[in-house]
Amino acid sequence: RDVDGSRAEDWGMAHRAVELAELDEEIDRWVREILDKPELALHMAKTNLRGYAQRAALGDASEADGDMIAVAMRSAGARNRFAMPVKKT
Repeated sequence: RDVDGSRAEDWGMAHRAVELAELDEEIDRWVREILDKPELALHMAKTNLRGYAQRAALGDASEADGDMIAVAMRSAGARNRFAMPVKKT
């Protein structure tokens, strides 16, 4: 069954659920928060995550996610399943 954003947040599947009208503002807030971090700390964290991913059986999951989504988005059926739901008010 489909899981909406609020339930995904409650279950710990998503960091935060926001209304569509608040999405751009929330993304900007996260970007500012990341950009405020020391560059060296971010580089070290990213390097560690890539190192861990290489030891995993599936390789670098961070890069594979993007590849898998790009391939899925070529399929009309998958594209419809990935579409953001629009709440009717």
